[in-house]
Amino acid sequence: RTKAGRTAAVALAGLMAGTAWAETPMADLTWNADSANGHYPLPERFSVVCESDKYDAHATSVMLEDDRTIFAFWDLAHGGPCGRAAKSTDAGRTWTRIDGEMPAELVQFHDAPVAFRFIDPKTKKSRLRVFAGYLGERPAKDVPLKNAMPSLMSEDDGRTWKFVEPMGEDFICVISFFGMERLKDGSYLGVYHRGPQANGDGSPLHVLSSVSRDGGLTWEKPNLVARKDGYELCEPAVFSSPDQKELCMLIRENSGKHPSQMCFSKDDGRTWSAIQDAPLALWGHRHVVQRLHDGRYLVVFRDTRNFIGSTVVAWVGPYASIKDGTGKGGYRIRLFPNYGTAYDCGYQGMHLKTDGEIVINTYAKFRPWANATPSIVSLHFKIEETDALLAKEAAEKKAYWASQLAALDEAKKGV
Repeated sequence: RTKAGRTAAVALAGLMAGTAWAETPMADLTWNADSANGHYPLPERFSVVCESDKYDAHATSVMLEDDRTIFAFWDLAHGGPCGRAAKSTDAGRTWTRIDGEMPAELVQFHDAPVAFRFIDPKTKKSRLRVFAGYLGERPAKDVPLKNAMPSLMSEDDGRTWKFVEPMGEDFICVISFFGMERLKDGSYLGVYHRGPQANGDGSPLHVLSSVSRDGGLTWEKPNLVARKDGYELCEPAVFSSPDQKELCMLIRENSGKHPSQMCFSKDDGRTWSAIQDAPLALWGHRHVVQRLHDGRYLVVFRDTRNFIGSTVVAWVGPYASIKDGTGKGGYRIRLFPNYGTAYDCGYQGMHLKTDGEIVINTYAKFRPWANATPSIVSLHFKIEETDALLAKEAAEKKAYWASQLAALDEAKKGV
């Protein structure tokens, strides 16, 4: 074999080995040819909700029925105080800070806030609630948490807000309700996690659920959903199957020793199957799930499998391939680059508009500057755009590999 032949063969083997991790195709929304390093959100796709010299993080958001009005909330630092809020009236294109319009108690809320819109099944009245982990600084170990899970509420589409007293010791948590699903009878199932310490943290972590039957006003005593030795189960997302006959829960596994986990319920969350590995394509933290108009499911989360570094990604595909654990028939989308500390990005709210546009509000250190801090950012796109982008990238890869094989064939002629 000639030197040219050996070089071509080694190069081809290396390229193929380097793509071996990519068992799931990926469309990249962060690619920007005008960026120095090639990865930066396109200006027409994103806006900045908050950029400062502080550690702005752990975003959540809720959208009104008008398809335009979005409220975003976030905290400072890791598990730090809340109090920061913004409003968009154009589906995330522009934002106005509304911190001063919030009740004074919001600055005493600690740990990542979560926001939801509820519909009362009897009165059809809508209300917004923003929950957080704890009111005030978390107390020392083994001190009862009567201040667990405080919230704000609005019953006029966010024009006015009021403070709601903490839900109390039954709702001790690390982070308050993260997953929320409306059930067939109009009630809501909320899921969250806690640890063995009085402040809700520690190890092992396990998942609980509670039900509201009056549009998010009151909540039943929580029930244990998932616990397993050797697993740190937290930040669950819950969503319904296409036929509404089953609930699926995706769970972050915080030790990093196992993939994300999942379990299923066929009785509206009263009982659950044993936890099992979720598809490897969903390995990550802080999943949020939305069923799209075409029936596929979009899952946005913080990627922690380190194939492309810790960043904000999504997976889109059929429910069946989530349930069977394969992830087949789906693909991943790189949404935002993250140039900050590993695993420090990707708490988000996600909204689907009637025209199919998807709005994602999250946090990331998206600017590649040494002194940049995490920012709250908003992204909008349609799934048809990423479908087309994936098809284009697949065609380019096919052409590339064809050229490499042709070069290898030419090299072999000299052997």
